[in-house]
Amino acid sequence: MSSIEEKRANYRNLLNRPIKIFIDDDEDTMPVQGTCVDVSDGGMAVELGHPVAKGTLIRIENEFDFNSELAICLDQGTVIRCQEQDDKQFLLAISWSKTAL
Repeated sequence: MSSIEEKRANYRNLLNRPIKIFIDDDEDTMPVQGTCVDVSDGGMAVELGHPVAKGTLIRIENEFDFNSELAICLDQGTVIRCQEQDDKQFLLAISWSKTAL
């Protein structure tokens, strides 16, 4: 088992499904289409065509089956990391805001 796996607190469900997020910046909220790469109890990874600043609040509009284990998908989170990928896409790490529990 690698050290990354040992540190992981939550199991990740790999999805690679389209998702719509709303980025709440200082001026307004704009909808953006992306790809939900994976989701867990702690957050999700989303791939977008442009960067989003760390600390940015986002809201999620998804069509996940809420009768499945993916019901853990909450509707609000914070960008904790944004990394540029080789394919000119940006991978966002989003941490859930636990207010909806």
